[in-house]
Amino acid sequence: TDFCPSFRDWEGRPVNVHQQMDADEFLSLLMDRVESALADSQRDRNRAAPTEKAAGATASADAGDERETATDSQSAGDANKADIAAAPDGLTPQEAFEKDGAGTWSEALQDMTPASAKLGAGEVDRHGAGESAESSREVSLLRQVFGGTLCTEIAPKASGLAPSIRHEDFLVLSLPIKGKSSVEDALASIVEGETLEGDNAYFSEEAGCKVDAQKRTFISALPQTLVLALKRFEFDFDRMMKVKVNDFCEFPMRLSMGPYTMPRRKDDGGLQPPLGGDSTEYELCGVVLHAGTADSGHYSSLVSVSDALADGPRWFEFNDTTVLPFTEDDIPREAFGGSWDEEGLHDVGAGTRNAYILFYERVERPESTVVVAGGLVVLLS
Repeated sequence: TDFCPSFRDWEGRPVNVHQQMDADEFLSLLMDRVESALADSQRDRNRAAPTEKAAGATASADAGDERETATDSQSAGDANKADIAAAPDGLTPQEAFEKDGAGTWSEALQDMTPASAKLGAGEVDRHGAGESAESSREVSLLRQVFGGTLCTEIAPKASGLAPSIRHEDFLVLSLPIKGKSSVEDALASIVEGETLEGDNAYFSEEAGCKVDAQKRTFISALPQTLVLALKRFEFDFDRMMKVKVNDFCEFPMRLSMGPYTMPRRKDDGGLQPPLGGDSTEYELCGVVLHAGTADSGHYSSLVSVSDALADGPRWFEFNDTTVLPFTEDDIPREAFGGSWDEEGLHDVGAGTRNAYILFYERVERPESTVVVAGGLVVLLS
């Protein structure tokens, strides 16, 4: 297709359809290219905006002059004739103005031109370059849909020392799945707290020395569409080669991100759900499958399509040029990994076809309705 030769990799080379590319790396590259294109487009619009305003101001001023001229056309014509006749030596007003040494006629007209219509190229570029503080805060369309934020906090145990907080934006959230039986376990491992002490103690600039501290990571902002990349490829240092992790890792059709979005550790180590805010519930809407090894294989996709005539969304499998209906009940067998026996029971053995990238769409909260009944106010969701 036209997309393959036009889309370029990190080195500026077109896509080689005969060479396997990691789907996670390709997605990151695609998002980077799209975000750069959106940023360039926004800068172009910002540069063009002052020019359009200046042109509009000039047109408005010209239109006003035309209306004034049209209204007083007869008297203006008579006045022009009188000015020409009264000018010394039969000179026109322009010739008389320039003869008096007061400057050129064009300079006089420029002085009467509205300031908004006299912006030079440098001024237009400076005000329209899109580098203002306001424009720098604008969030790209891509990040409005896929953008989330991770927050890492290191809190010294010594009283009086301020915690260190670092925010990191993400478009794709990578999850370690080796030894994890589910996506929820993988998410919990990311937000699980870690004690920094001994040789691994935290250096506090405020204290000027190393101190014991508690480190934790949580998601401070959730995206509209959550993309989870399961880490199915790693480097085996014993064999000195890249290998694929085919471990069983299940994922739900409906995922609650609440336990991973706030500093919510209880004293007993349990997870505490968030309070209020936007919805933290997500529905599975897409799965990228990989079948094969770390060096070769094949990608296919499972996609959920909304159907107003059906009880729920319909699933389809996209496999190169073939698109076929897919049964939701088959997702565990086809995507969870591991292997399955003839009776459909999971085995610890390793099959090579499994989920690699998951797409979840946020489930919006229903509108709340206030009902007054018998003097009581009831909030219905």
